[in-house]
Amino acid sequence: MADSDSSSSSSASSSCAPGEVSIRLDQWGQEDYVINTHRGFRLRIRASQGCGIDNEIFRYVVVRTDSQSGEHDYALSGVCTWPDLEQYPAYEPDQESDPPIVRLDYIDIVVDTEAIALDVWEVVQEEVEKLVNSIVAGQTLTAGDAVVLTGAV
Repeated sequence: MADSDSSSSSSASSSCAPGEVSIRLDQWGQEDYVINTHRGFRLRIRASQGCGIDNEIFRYVVVRTDSQSGEHDYALSGVCTWPDLEQYPAYEPDQESDPPIVRLDYIDIVVDTEAIALDVWEVVQEEVEKLVNSIVAGQTLTAGDAVVLTGAV
């Protein structure tokens, strides 16, 4: 399931305003789907045009690694949290975590029905909005206590 297309890699676009945090989500669904005829519906979501946020906002767990080719199979574990963006690398699994975690800029899943896919789309939008809001809140710092520490020799 891994898509090693790192061409849409992270980083803020040059068209971003200072302090702006935003990201674009694009959704694609299976065009040919007939209820009670097709047994599955494919949904793909890609994050792009991140401003103040990496495009790689989807967290995956490595479930299997082919010992000969080194290719990884991933299982989606959700939308990243702000700490996840700092802790886990994009496109290459973090071998320090157990199981290894990687961040990608897309979700590509097959679910039972189009209705489930639409529910997933709604949940992803809500989770990404929470992520953006937490980053915005973290950029707003207020002054706290000042402490002067001295010592004598």
